[in-house]
Amino acid sequence: MAGEKSLVNINEVLNEFKGKVDCMVEEKEPEIGVASTIVRMEGKEVKILREGPIPEKSIKECL
Repeated sequence: MAGEKSLVNINEVLNEFKGKVDCMVEEKEPEIGVASTIVRMEGKEVKILREGPIPEKSIKECL
């Protein structure tokens, strides 16, 4: 991720992480140039790896 081009649509993310993640959530088409929010969940622990258009507060409220 670091130093690489940001993935800004679901197809780019699916291609990059195919078989490497358990779940992806697509809320809507992103604003141009805004990279996705990346979350790591281990048990009940939620860690934001990169905050994008969906803020941490919103993610935690959904869980």
